[in-house]
Amino acid sequence: MLLLGEPFSAVDETNRRLLERKLPGMPGRTILVTTHGLTPEHLLQYDELLILQNGAPGDALRTGAYRQLLQ
Repeated sequence: MLLLGEPFSAVDETNRRLLERKLPGMPGRTILVTTHGLTPEHLLQYDELLILQNGAPGDALRTGAYRQLLQ
């Protein structure tokens, strides 16, 4: 399991895009990313998203794949 907290906040745009492409493509790994800013292109790569309110798992608003959450 790979747990990353705000991994895109302290990198330049080039490295941010690199991370956005590489992280979801790591086979056989569970990756948990907490962040405030992801592009729609990046969100499409993840199997499951958990949208939180107030930052607590008990306050989960919705879960599912990105396309499912848009409906």
